[in-house]
Amino acid sequence: MKKVILISMFAAAFAFADSELDSLRLEIERLNAQLEVQRLNAELARIREEEAGAQDAKQAEGNINLGVQEIRNDTVTQDISAVRRAILENREWRRNNIMGIGGGPVVGAMALDTRPIRNYLMDLQAVPDRQDQTNPFRNAGLAEAFLNREPTFVTGGFGYGNFGNGAIVGGGGYGFFTQVRSKVADTTFTARILGGYGGLIVGGGWSNRKSAFSLTSLIGAGAVTLDVEKKFRGSIFEQRRRKDRKKEWGSDNDILDVEAVFFAFEPQIAYTHSFLRWFHVGVEAAGLIMYSPAGFDLTEGFKTFNPSAKLRFVFGSI
Repeated sequence: MKKVILISMFAAAFAFADSELDSLRLEIERLNAQLEVQRLNAELARIREEEAGAQDAKQAEGNINLGVQEIRNDTVTQDISAVRRAILENREWRRNNIMGIGGGPVVGAMALDTRPIRNYLMDLQAVPDRQDQTNPFRNAGLAEAFLNREPTFVTGGFGYGNFGNGAIVGGGGYGFFTQVRSKVADTTFTARILGGYGGLIVGGGWSNRKSAFSLTSLIGAGAVTLDVEKKFRGSIFEQRRRKDRKKEWGSDNDILDVEAVFFAFEPQIAYTHSFLRWFHVGVEAAGLIMYSPAGFDLTEGFKTFNPSAKLRFVFGSI
């Protein structure tokens, strides 16, 4: 009986132990499952972090590329600015150190001092008639027809080299023309004054991209010619009677042609404005000083001052 009881107790103990082992086994499996879930969650978190890091890295790479592009753009802009600055500096250096060449035509008006011409004509009017010739100037009234300063047309041209230090060296030539008429009865006297002068132009100036200011002087020589023409407008009978009279000085029409050579000195002040890189328009005020030691027909020397205003058209550099 005791053996049976002991065996029953051992069997019950073993059964309880098996149930406890099964409970422990289930608990261990549950714990393992939780650990696996935690591991998987950690792995998932790591993967998500890696994905986030990849996105951050991609965004960072995009930012880096954008920064590199901006740096490249800034570099290109700086290079372009540097090139433009170099070009402007080169132009400025050329303007300041290298000669620019320019020139063109001019047109204007001069207030010609006619005192030497009037004095010469008055001397001619005072000459008495000769035995076989009459003095055609005696009653011509030409000397009185001239104004003290006769408006005179002026044209010509000039050319120069403009150095970087402001120096201007060049040359120019100009011509001028005017005429005066005097009518006495049926006879018309026409006095024409035709002259020209030229020489070396030197001086200085200041300029920028749009305008230029210069102060120069012309030093040279020239000549002025006085030509007098006489035309008779009477009837055919009066013309025949005129042929029977004493011969007059010179031919039937051209009764005087004399010339005076003079030294020329002309201060010039000009302002020029640029309309294109190669085309400029300016205004010039000048004063021509004529000095002729011999005068007209080697009679009497003279010295006159003749102010003028001219419009200049410049091609090339200002």
